[in-house]
Amino acid sequence: MTQFVQGRVQQDMSAWAKLVSCHDPNEVLDWQRHYAEKATSNYIEEAGKLSRLAMNMATEGFASIRGGEPTVVAGPESRAA
Repeated sequence: MTQFVQGRVQQDMSAWAKLVSCHDPNEVLDWQRHYAEKATSNYIEEAGKLSRLAMNMATEGFASIRGGEPTVVAGPESRAA
């Protein structure tokens, strides 16, 4: 989560620098659209990671109560390995 926030802050600062360098309103609108699309994509991806983490924690908790083996919910980051 900390890495995500740090990355977003860096991207936000970079976006402000880019926005200030725009020369006309159309360029500003294009950059804002690009920034919003990228930020939305980042937030959706991070929400998916957090959701999988919460599901894994809940599954492990329930399995330990029942005394069984937990079933881990795999995400795309685990398939890349």
